[in-house]
Amino acid sequence: MNFPYNFAQPPSPEIRWSLADLIDHARFPMARLDPCDKWAIRDFGLENFLRVLDAKRIGEPGYLAPATIAKVIAYGLQIAESTMETMEVLAGLQTWTGVEILAQIRSLADAALIDDEFSPWRHFWIAVQHPTIRWAINNAMMNRWGATDYPPAR
Repeated sequence: MNFPYNFAQPPSPEIRWSLADLIDHARFPMARLDPCDKWAIRDFGLENFLRVLDAKRIGEPGYLAPATIAKVIAYGLQIAESTMETMEVLAGLQTWTGVEILAQIRSLADAALIDDEFSPWRHFWIAVQHPTIRWAINNAMMNRWGATDYPPAR
Protein backbone atom coordinates (compact mmCIF):
# COMPACT_ATOMS: atom_id res chain seq x y z
CA MET A 1 0.00 0.00 0.00
CA ASN A 2 2.95 2.27 -0.58
CA PHE A 3 1.77 4.60 -3.37
CA PRO A 4 3.15 8.03 -4.29
CA TYR A 5 -0.37 9.51 -4.43
CA ASN A 6 -1.95 11.75 -1.83
CA PHE A 7 -5.31 10.21 -0.92
CA ALA A 8 -6.40 13.15 1.29
CA GLN A 9 -9.59 14.98 0.37
CA PRO A 10 -9.05 17.59 -2.38
CA PRO A 11 -8.97 20.52 -3.02
CA SER A 12 -5.73 21.75 -1.53
CA PRO A 13 -5.26 19.11 1.15
CA GLU A 14 -3.19 20.37 4.07
CA ILE A 15 -2.34 16.82 5.09
CA ARG A 16 -1.03 13.80 3.25
CA TRP A 17 -2.92 10.51 3.44
CA SER A 18 -1.51 7.18 2.40
CA LEU A 19 -3.82 4.58 0.94
CA ALA A 20 -3.83 2.84 4.33
CA ASP A 21 -5.03 6.10 5.94
CA LEU A 22 -7.91 6.38 3.47
CA ILE A 23 -8.97 2.75 3.92
CA ASP A 24 -8.76 3.21 7.68
CA HIS A 25 -11.13 6.21 7.46
CA ALA A 26 -13.56 4.49 5.07
CA ARG A 27 -16.99 3.76 6.53
CA PHE A 28 -18.18 1.36 3.82
CA PRO A 29 -18.39 -2.21 5.21
CA MET A 30 -15.52 -4.51 4.22
CA ALA A 31 -15.11 -8.27 4.26
CA ARG A 32 -12.58 -10.19 6.32
CA LEU A 33 -11.88 -12.59 3.45
CA ASP A 34 -12.80 -12.36 -0.22
CA PRO A 35 -11.99 -13.93 -3.62
CA CYS A 36 -8.45 -12.50 -3.63
CA ASP A 37 -7.71 -14.30 -0.38
CA LYS A 38 -9.21 -17.55 -1.65
CA TRP A 39 -7.17 -17.53 -4.87
CA ALA A 40 -4.07 -15.74 -3.48
CA ILE A 41 -4.26 -12.97 -6.10
CA ARG A 42 -1.29 -10.61 -5.81
CA ASP A 43 -2.55 -7.91 -8.19
CA PHE A 44 -5.09 -7.24 -10.90
CA GLY A 45 -4.68 -6.99 -14.64
CA LEU A 46 -6.64 -7.50 -17.84
CA GLU A 47 -6.58 -11.27 -17.58
CA ASN A 48 -7.89 -11.75 -14.06
CA PHE A 49 -10.01 -8.75 -13.05
CA LEU A 50 -13.40 -10.14 -14.07
CA ARG A 51 -12.38 -13.74 -13.46
CA VAL A 52 -11.79 -13.00 -9.78
CA LEU A 53 -14.29 -10.23 -9.04
CA ASP A 54 -18.01 -10.28 -9.74
CA ALA A 55 -18.82 -6.99 -11.51
CA LYS A 56 -22.41 -7.13 -10.23
CA ARG A 57 -21.28 -7.42 -6.61
CA ILE A 58 -18.31 -5.03 -6.49
CA GLY A 59 -20.34 -2.24 -4.87
CA GLU A 60 -21.99 -4.58 -2.39
CA PRO A 61 -21.24 -3.86 1.29
CA GLY A 62 -18.91 -6.49 2.75
CA TYR A 63 -17.94 -8.04 -0.61
CA LEU A 64 -14.30 -6.87 -0.69
CA ALA A 65 -11.60 -6.98 1.98
CA PRO A 66 -9.26 -4.00 2.59
CA ALA A 67 -6.28 -5.64 0.84
CA THR A 68 -8.39 -6.32 -2.26
CA ILE A 69 -9.71 -2.77 -2.22
CA ALA A 70 -6.09 -1.55 -2.23
CA LYS A 71 -5.24 -3.87 -5.16
CA VAL A 72 -8.23 -2.64 -7.16
CA ILE A 73 -7.27 0.99 -6.44
CA ALA A 74 -3.74 0.27 -7.66
CA TYR A 75 -5.12 -1.26 -10.86
CA GLY A 76 -7.48 1.70 -11.40
CA LEU A 77 -4.66 4.21 -10.95
CA GLN A 78 -2.47 2.18 -13.32
CA ILE A 79 -5.25 2.48 -15.93
CA ALA A 80 -5.50 6.25 -15.32
CA GLU A 81 -1.71 6.69 -15.62
CA SER A 82 -1.45 4.69 -18.84
CA THR A 83 -4.44 6.53 -20.34
CA MET A 84 -2.86 9.88 -19.48
CA GLU A 85 0.48 8.81 -20.98
CA THR A 86 -1.27 7.72 -24.19
CA MET A 87 -3.13 11.04 -24.35
CA GLU A 88 0.18 12.90 -24.01
CA VAL A 89 1.78 10.89 -26.83
CA LEU A 90 -1.18 11.24 -29.19
CA ALA A 91 -1.81 14.94 -28.49
CA GLY A 92 1.76 16.03 -27.94
CA LEU A 93 3.05 17.47 -24.69
CA GLN A 94 -0.13 18.82 -23.19
CA THR A 95 -1.21 19.06 -19.58
CA TRP A 96 -4.31 17.07 -18.75
CA THR A 97 -6.58 17.44 -15.73
CA GLY A 98 -8.03 14.56 -13.77
CA VAL A 99 -11.47 15.39 -15.16
CA GLU A 100 -10.17 15.17 -18.76
CA ILE A 101 -8.49 11.84 -18.03
CA LEU A 102 -11.75 10.50 -16.56
CA ALA A 103 -13.63 11.70 -19.66
CA GLN A 104 -11.13 9.91 -21.90
CA ILE A 105 -11.45 6.69 -19.88
CA ARG A 106 -15.27 6.96 -20.18
CA SER A 107 -15.01 7.56 -23.92
CA LEU A 108 -12.75 4.54 -24.42
CA ALA A 109 -15.00 2.35 -22.26
CA ASP A 110 -18.08 3.39 -24.25
CA ALA A 111 -16.34 2.92 -27.61
CA ALA A 112 -16.31 -0.88 -27.17
CA LEU A 113 -12.94 -1.16 -28.90
CA ILE A 114 -12.10 -4.26 -26.90
CA ASP A 115 -14.28 -7.05 -25.53
CA ASP A 116 -15.64 -5.90 -22.16
CA GLU A 117 -13.88 -8.71 -20.34
CA PHE A 118 -10.47 -7.40 -21.43
CA SER A 119 -11.15 -3.65 -21.55
CA PRO A 120 -9.14 -1.82 -18.88
CA TRP A 121 -11.43 1.19 -19.25
CA ARG A 122 -14.53 -0.93 -18.56
CA HIS A 123 -12.69 -2.44 -15.58
CA PHE A 124 -12.05 1.09 -14.31
CA TRP A 125 -15.77 1.99 -14.36
CA ILE A 126 -16.70 -1.33 -12.77
CA ALA A 127 -14.14 -0.73 -10.00
CA VAL A 128 -15.40 2.75 -9.12
CA GLN A 129 -18.85 1.35 -8.34
CA HIS A 130 -17.32 0.56 -4.94
CA PRO A 131 -17.57 3.72 -2.78
CA THR A 132 -14.14 3.41 -1.12
CA ILE A 133 -12.43 2.68 -4.44
CA ARG A 134 -14.20 5.65 -6.08
CA TRP A 135 -13.21 7.92 -3.17
CA ALA A 136 -9.56 6.86 -3.29
CA ILE A 137 -9.21 7.11 -7.07
CA ASN A 138 -10.99 10.49 -7.17
CA ASN A 139 -8.79 11.94 -4.42
CA ALA A 140 -5.59 10.56 -5.95
CA MET A 141 -6.44 11.80 -9.45
CA MET A 142 -7.58 15.25 -8.39
CA ASN A 143 -4.52 15.70 -6.17
CA ARG A 144 -2.19 14.42 -8.93
CA TRP A 145 -3.66 16.14 -12.02
CA GLY A 146 -6.11 18.70 -10.67
CA ALA A 147 -9.31 19.87 -12.39
CA THR A 148 -10.57 22.99 -14.12
CA ASP A 149 -9.86 25.97 -11.82
CA TYR A 150 -8.20 23.62 -9.36
CA PRO A 151 -4.46 23.06 -9.71
CA PRO A 152 -2.84 19.77 -8.71
CA ALA A 153 -1.81 19.50 -5.05
CA ARG A 154 1.87 19.99 -4.29
